[in-house]
Amino acid sequence: MMEKAYAQALWEMIQKGDKPKEAVTKIHEALVKSGRAALMPAVGKAFERLAQREAQKNRSVLVVARKSDETKARRAS
Repeated sequence: MMEKAYAQALWEMIQKGDKPKEAVTKIHEALVKSGRAALMPAVGKAFERLAQREAQKNRSVLVVARKSDETKARRAS
């Protein structure tokens, strides 16, 4: 559960404008300082899942009734 919190914090840091490498370094330093450096691989996996979930949120799905309407619908969207 903690790895999700650290992954969310990492995501928010990057969204606010931190460079990804700097954000990861800050998270790693915080984990080392608190004696939880072993969580880093789990944080990476949790971050990957979070990024996939966020990517799915921004994805649109085009549904058409007939195959012949597909081209026209793609242009309109």
